[in-house]
Amino acid sequence: RNFNGLIAARYEGVDWNGTYDNEWPVSHLIAYPNGIKFDLLNTTTFSDDLGTLHRLDIAFKQTPIFEAEEWTQIPTILTDLNSYGRTIKTIYTTTSAFAAHLDNDTVAVWGTVESGGDLKKSGDGNGTSAAMKYNLSGTIANIAKVVSAYSGFAFLSNDGIVTSCGTYFDQNWNKLKFTTPSSLRVSQSTEDIVATDSCFIALKSDNTVVLWGDPGIITEFNKISPPSNVYSIATSRTAVALLTTGGEVQTFGFYYDSNFSKILLSSPPGLTNVKRVYTTDSAFAALTHSGEVVVWGNPFSGGSSINDNYFT
Repeated sequence: RNFNGLIAARYEGVDWNGTYDNEWPVSHLIAYPNGIKFDLLNTTTFSDDLGTLHRLDIAFKQTPIFEAEEWTQIPTILTDLNSYGRTIKTIYTTTSAFAAHLDNDTVAVWGTVESGGDLKKSGDGNGTSAAMKYNLSGTIANIAKVVSAYSGFAFLSNDGIVTSCGTYFDQNWNKLKFTTPSSLRVSQSTEDIVATDSCFIALKSDNTVVLWGDPGIITEFNKISPPSNVYSIATSRTAVALLTTGGEVQTFGFYYDSNFSKILLSSPPGLTNVKRVYTTDSAFAALTHSGEVVVWGNPFSGGSSINDNYFT
């Protein structure tokens, strides 16, 4: 969710309502003005594959919430999409940065440096790495998937390379830069990426997982015996569930209860034969191949009954 910027993308003559997710198809309201005056910085129109005309309006509050934050410029390609012959597929957000995924698999990024809005200053390298395929104009090329954490983005390329940008807080409230593990920066290394609020998780081509970011979540990951046959990954805000090819689930991480106490999470005992795992902000639900549903996690987020740790 981005509290400092506003993007309004619409079909001509048709306004759309906002949403509370951090991923939207084009033609939705992308952020929240909260009664603050925004200055319109850019307007452009473009046509999709069906010939439907869209308009993209970009505005920013001129003074960020934190005075020390530095805003980056809107990427040139977004100032005139028609001239470049491009359309937008999806727009992603962090707290104060945006990433627009274009139809040619280019991603244009802008916003505050600390929230992932600058690929050079808050990214993995100096902007010249051929493997990362990004440049100083605020774009990164050949991207198959984008995921957003609270203050950072991770990008998976079509040839399996991962890079990331933005920042997170460690357990002592020190602000650190996301740095992608070197094992993920090589071709064909990665099949998928997902995110919690402050951590990224990659599913590698050998069906193992790699984490980077929040040391609190990584500490819990290091306490388990991670499976070597992971099929898919589900995430809540501060926890992760790994589904294996054999239908087993391993959960690690935590949530905070109403007293702000940290509650560690683990999978329900005996949970097997799982087909898919779903999430809320702090709970998980497993659908088994036999049609049963098992939930666990924060009871006030759908994780269990009030008196039980697990509910079937």
